[in-house]
Amino acid sequence: MKDAIKKAESLFDYKAQFKLFSELETLVDDRDVPDLPTESFQGNKHAQAYYGAFKLVLGAGFTTLEADKGEQLIAEAFEIDQVVNRAVAENSLNPVGIEQDVRKNLLPRLFSLVGLDKAKEVLDEVVQIIRNGVANR
Repeated sequence: MKDAIKKAESLFDYKAQFKLFSELETLVDDRDVPDLPTESFQGNKHAQAYYGAFKLVLGAGFTTLEADKGEQLIAEAFEIDQVVNRAVAENSLNPVGIEQDVRKNLLPRLFSLVGLDKAKEVLDEVVQIIRNGVANR
């Protein structure tokens, strides 16, 4: 049993893993995401996050959509940010109301952009972003 444990431990290079995760942590802290047009967001981290939600949900289809409607995706990220800020201001004491307001206002916009199923997935990501940050400013 001790030999098996030693053999398993030898398979891991902890220093390399630490360095890799340390570099990843730095990238996350700096919001340095490959292929993200950071200059377009002018420091608006929430709009960047909403743009990232498109990228996350659409996966491989994002590249095609970005080529066709890149500026529109950026504009939609800013629109999502405005809708979320308004919903937070109007429903600051009711977190469920924030989420409902955001879903109600954004579903028609996102449906026309990415279709119903993907729009729902994007909204789920937007709600997670709200839960993790915007409502707790």
